[in-house]
Amino acid sequence: EERGLAFHYTAELTPRTDRPGEALAISGTRMTAEQAFELDRADPERWEELRKLFTVEDRSRLSNKSPDLFICGAGVTGFHINPYGKMLFCPSIETLGWDLRKLSFREAWRRFADFRRIQAPSERACNDCDLNVACGTCAGSANLEHNDMTRGVEFLHRLTGLRAEAFGLKLRENEKGAWIVDDVTQAPV
Repeated sequence: EERGLAFHYTAELTPRTDRPGEALAISGTRMTAEQAFELDRADPERWEELRKLFTVEDRSRLSNKSPDLFICGAGVTGFHINPYGKMLFCPSIETLGWDLRKLSFREAWRRFADFRRIQAPSERACNDCDLNVACGTCAGSANLEHNDMTRGVEFLHRLTGLRAEAFGLKLRENEKGAWIVDDVTQAPV
């Protein structure tokens, strides 16, 4: 903080990006969603950030109901270049990118549009979720967790539900397992 940078913690453990799916090996190491939620509550600054996120009047800001697999900023507002000169669409998905020693930056950036057009499978719960923007589950985190970009991350799903309910959102899961906000109650915040 003395350098003008704010510290931000996360309860996520990220396995090696070159071996997606190894998160299963860390499942006994990761704290539970309930433990992460208690850390949130114990940090007044973090809790205030979450309160602002979950108590917006315009609830559509909590969700992106796009049919696209990538509903984040990958390839639109950001990219990653690894130490080997590979320009990655998403830093969590090593298979989606190009070697800048063989392709120009401009051409690699132009090709990112192909990834942006990938549609999510219709059974993917995250695209139907009323809280997917607030959640943090994305194709990249799913790839790291399961070696499958189309799945959700249960830890993040559960943590998001706990946070939303703490701020008065009445939730239910639909047939796919997506959070649906039914109503807003008065919550002790």
